Amino acid sequence: MDRLDITGIACQCHIGVPDAERKSKQKILIDVEAETQLEGAGRSDNLDFSIDYHALEEIIRALAEEGERKLLERLAEEVADATLQFDNRITCVRIATHKSPKVMPKTERVTVRIERKR
Repeated sequence: MDRLDITGIACQCHIGVPDAERKSKQKILIDVEAETQLEGAGRSDNLDFSIDYHALEEIIRALAEEGERKLLERLAEEVADATLQFDNRITCVRIATHKSPKVMPKTERVTVRIERKR
């Protein structure tokens, strides 16, 4: 199976367990790996045979930046669901959500990784 990766989607999100952490937006990075068949696109040079990754990136960013969440895990699940719904040719997604927690100033980054299949 082929794979399409979108790495480092930068979003501004209200996220964190303490109420104070959710008050102001934080930069969250999202990585998406989507398994799909890409041979037709490669042979034809036709977007109809691929995944429109520009449109997918816009959907993911809009989703991430709306509302608020306590957990990166919740955001990862929502992104996985949206990615699988975006195109039924995507058979498996791997999502990574990254943040530098305001409440952990001596920690560079926390990452949550999930995998979901159709």
